[in-house]
Amino acid sequence: DRMEKNIQVETMRQFTRKAKSAGLQVHGCFVLGFPGETIGTMNETLEFALGAGLDTVQFSGAVPFPGTRYFNYCQDQGLLRAKRWDEWLNDGEQQPVVDYPGLSKACVEQHINLGLKRFYFRPSYLVKFLFATRSRQDLYRKVRGARNFLRYLIEQHRNDSNDTKLC
Repeated sequence: DRMEKNIQVETMRQFTRKAKSAGLQVHGCFVLGFPGETIGTMNETLEFALGAGLDTVQFSGAVPFPGTRYFNYCQDQGLLRAKRWDEWLNDGEQQPVVDYPGLSKACVEQHINLGLKRFYFRPSYLVKFLFATRSRQDLYRKVRGARNFLRYLIEQHRNDSNDTKLC
């Protein structure tokens, strides 16, 4: 509501059910860390993503791109932590660059990784993923994607290990 998307969670549930019944695959994109976000609302988002019947997901931290209302808000409130453009990316992936009082960018990153692990490491997802392989090229693509995903998680785990409890 705060981001003025004018859409309700139940509407998204209905959409997903209809798309799945039509035989479509559904990819969910979720952004964590907008103004007003809390640990509780991030957990609600993760639970929705896990229970919505999605085929794939993407979790990202909110990024205040210059020229947007969100960027101006972050600048006006003194929330923007990145001072240089190279701080906006981590290994080519966008990363959270905003710290709110009571919700750090490290906490948002922790929830992004938690969402990815909880979604993609579910036994039901792994079985479906393996049995949906259609060709050698598809298998190669999946193995390469899994390797990149695991490499990302290992790197994030190393970064998290250097920090104390994040949130």
